[in-house]
Amino acid sequence: AEVIGQLAIDFVHPADVAAVRHVISQALAHPGKSQRLSDYRVRRADGSWCFFEATATNLLDDGAVAGVIVTCHDVTERKGSERILIERARLSKLEADIGAALAGGGNLAEVLDRCMTIVAAALQAPFVRLWTYDRESHLLELRAAVGPLALVQDPALAVAFPVRVPLGVTLAGLIGQQRQPYESNTIDQEPALGEVRSLLLAEGLTAFAGYPLIVDEQLIGVLALLGRQPLSSAERGALGWIASVLAVGIDRAWARADLVSQRETLLFRLAGQIGRSLEVDTVLQTVVVDVRSLLHVDRCL
Repeated sequence: AEVIGQLAIDFVHPADVAAVRHVISQALAHPGKSQRLSDYRVRRADGSWCFFEATATNLLDDGAVAGVIVTCHDVTERKGSERILIERARLSKLEADIGAALAGGGNLAEVLDRCMTIVAAALQAPFVRLWTYDRESHLLELRAAVGPLALVQDPALAVAFPVRVPLGVTLAGLIGQQRQPYESNTIDQEPALGEVRSLLLAEGLTAFAGYPLIVDEQLIGVLALLGRQPLSSAERGALGWIASVLAVGIDRAWARADLVSQRETLLFRLAGQIGRSLEVDTVLQTVVVDVRSLLHVDRCL
């Protein structure tokens, strides 16, 4: 009763008006035939928007009707389910791409660059950075930076997200120290960002997500991302999973590098021993001692 006498087009979302007008014109031009329109938005009485699906049939020439019949269905709930499925599929692809990048080979720097590029593209993030933790210097050291803003050398940005970060200093350092994720879709209200907030807001950024990389309760590094769109709970969940996978990948890469270094040291030592002594028993005794130490076995014969 409230809408009788009002123009139906006035209730249509401005972005969908052209599509609705086209269907109406097609219906008027083809008497007796039905014209269908899916997924256009209509304003509710409370001002919110719902999705409609409609069929318009011109029965002006039908003496019993003499009008245009439009049948509408509210498909908002179905659209929401479809969006959830699309979101899940998108994030599943992101996770699969990260797994493939980690398994793709190359040195650690190349692998991390690939992973950060995938994350930035999938989430349309202009800033993605990853630091790894150096246990000797007790510093987080930048290993990968992707996105136009991540490469900006602005002094304020350099202070907020430096190349080397002591634990407990700046937001990345706090994440590393506390070993807890830090997520926000309202960076203008985050005091931890300090003076850099004005720069981020000027770039249209609204969201921040940071995650510690942890393996066996050991800090491996920190992953940080800035976005122009709020991050959904599903996206934050995917980022948490990615942080865990990256932590394991980095830890394994370090372990492999350490093993290679130990192996090379062993070979140099054996070569030196052989060069110094041609006494077989002495050489073989050195071999079993060093191999036992390298492989951490109980006995080597």
